[in-house]
Amino acid sequence: MWDRSSAWFDLAVILGVVAVSAGIEHLWWLPTHGISGWTAELHDKYLALVARRSALRSE
Repeated sequence: MWDRSSAWFDLAVILGVVAVSAGIEHLWWLPTHGISGWTAELHDKYLALVARRSALRSE
């Protein structure tokens, strides 16, 4: 059932990657930028950060 050619294995890997990336974002990246990853406090600061990042991408 869990051999590497199985679609279930592929799904488990994809879900694992998504879970790890969400954990990194909420437990490390957001707090280092002054935003609570649990409650999203400082929403204005978050919006400013997102706007700044999108401005850098559009250049």
